[in-house]
Amino acid sequence: MTKTQMTLMALGLSLYSFSQHTFSIVAIDPNTGDIGSAGATCLNFEDGALAISDIVLNVGAIHTQSAYSVSNQANARARMEAGDSPDEIISWLQANDDSSDGYSIAERQYGVVDLNSGSPRSAAFTGTNNFSEKGHRLGSGYAIQGNILISQ
Repeated sequence: MTKTQMTLMALGLSLYSFSQHTFSIVAIDPNTGDIGSAGATCLNFEDGALAISDIVLNVGAIHTQSAYSVSNQANARARMEAGDSPDEIISWLQANDDSSDGYSIAERQYGVVDLNSGSPRSAAFTGTNNFSEKGHRLGSGYAIQGNILISQ
């Protein structure tokens, strides 16, 4: 995905002003090393879309959404900083979910990408107890995830 495509995607997401749905993208341009993220969320606090995004400079990006957990996001960042791949981060989150907020891994959603020395990797997770219209899409250098959607 080029920088222009990421910019257009972010613009499209930002134009959606009524946050009834939750969706996000994390993406990497392997040619430039640019890392980007955009999202819309139903979180009930200012800068909720910023809260779900975590960019680790020169490494990758993580989005945590649907039953958002500050501690799970911090743990995902720590795993990325430790050198875990996106798949390893998702597996770690599934095995170590912090359910102290009253939610479980089945209600969460994640998207992760990393540069991997110019060979980007991506992974995502969508819990089975999210709303009925949910899912994620992966490609080389991007992860797109959504829930509370109108359709697949």
